[in-house]
Amino acid sequence: MDTIEDEDRRGGAGGAARAFERVKRELQAEFGSDVYRSYIQNLQLVAEEEGVLVLLAETRTAQDWLNLHAKDRMEARFAPYIRLDGGLAILVAQELSPALQEIVRERRAESELELEAALAPSPEPDFPGYTFDTFCDDPSNNRALTIMRVIASGAGRTFPLVLLHSAPGCGKTHLVHATAHAARCADPSRKVRVMMAQEFIEEFQLALHKKRDSSEFKQSVREPDLLLIDDVHRIAGRKVTEEEFIDTIAILNARGRQVVLTANQGPDGIAGFDDRLRHHLSAATVCEIQEPDENLRLRILETRVQYYASITPGFRVARDALEMMARKIVGTGRLLDGAVSQLLLEARINGLKEVTLEAAENALKDKIQERADKPIKVATVLKVVARHNNMSVEQLLTRSRQRAFARPRQIAAYLCTQLTHASLPDIGRRFGRPTEKGQEKGFDHSTILYSRDKIKKLLESDPKLRVEVDMLARAIRKEPS
Repeated sequence: MDTIEDEDRRGGAGGAARAFERVKRELQAEFGSDVYRSYIQNLQLVAEEEGVLVLLAETRTAQDWLNLHAKDRMEARFAPYIRLDGGLAILVAQELSPALQEIVRERRAESELELEAALAPSPEPDFPGYTFDTFCDDPSNNRALTIMRVIASGAGRTFPLVLLHSAPGCGKTHLVHATAHAARCADPSRKVRVMMAQEFIEEFQLALHKKRDSSEFKQSVREPDLLLIDDVHRIAGRKVTEEEFIDTIAILNARGRQVVLTANQGPDGIAGFDDRLRHHLSAATVCEIQEPDENLRLRILETRVQYYASITPGFRVARDALEMMARKIVGTGRLLDGAVSQLLLEARINGLKEVTLEAAENALKDKIQERADKPIKVATVLKVVARHNNMSVEQLLTRSRQRAFARPRQIAAYLCTQLTHASLPDIGRRFGRPTEKGQEKGFDHSTILYSRDKIKKLLESDPKLRVEVDMLARAIRKEPS
């Protein structure tokens, strides 16, 4: 049995541990940050045993997902770096041999001793490539980028609480880590902490249930001069955690510190938050980031190719291939990054000096054909719901309170909040119908919020309605936009 330290001393292609870190970065780009954090980030490289590289998964769930979705991809990505005679084995702790279990215990003990140092400010970005230099400025995100640059510089004291919101994959996480990196570079003495909302939840629960004392946790989140929390909507519905979260924001702001949050909706649209937290967030500086158009998609693709070329010399993609991708892959920056990562893998496996248009079309045919992330319009939802109920869109939007009209209208409002990226006020405006005197005023965002919550509650107890809504959702996704 050889430990990974032994493997590194033998060299290989720069060492198994270094290869593993490169592979993890590539998998993050391919699968996206959410999947990476859930299944890949905590994966450990333990040893080589009888020609097999042994990886340790954190849970059985992670092990099952990795074996099903990522193992083959990982073996292919390891190939350019090190030789894998026996492939990979993804195990959980209880499946390790006694000797390997002892190695894992020793490493965990060392990690606990190094935890405080690891949380200290660092001049290196937490996620390589997530800097302001690699973020593509555009009218769809310029306001958010401008505010985050000001905060990073240390001059943005007028922005004590900022909320960035968008559909998943539009650049929120990139901006958060870019801001943290720039802030540390501008002032190394400035205490900056970035954390996922899930980390906040887990650390707080651990403090409550295992240590019976949350003082250490409170200190860790209330000491930073700048606290950045990603995907804050995950905290919704956890009453005790919400209260701790509110107190943390209030105390930091009272001390003159700054807090930056990201979410998938604005303050009025986040489902599950209680009124106190919603009211608190309504005082934040709010910035919405829109999905990229074709021009911005092309710039994002060019930037990601440049980044991957900087860590993989010789990687090139033909201009007409990039233009094809920008035109046909309609979606978020995360989807585009995954596409470039796929081309990098194609270039490595086939030894391509440049990824041509034909090679790109072959490598990305699934992404191009599926178009899974195409944006859904409010008008599409209204058309499908009206057709399902044998009425016109104008009839669907009538203000009648009769159940025959009110229930389909509420279902349409609910589906708009679930399937489109429009804000609640924007959805409300689209619910105005044309009249002889012009356009009738739409609904207030609170009406859309009421409809959404009403249908959501009914879905929990009405199986028939659940089947109907699921069927409508499938029809909307298939409807040509």
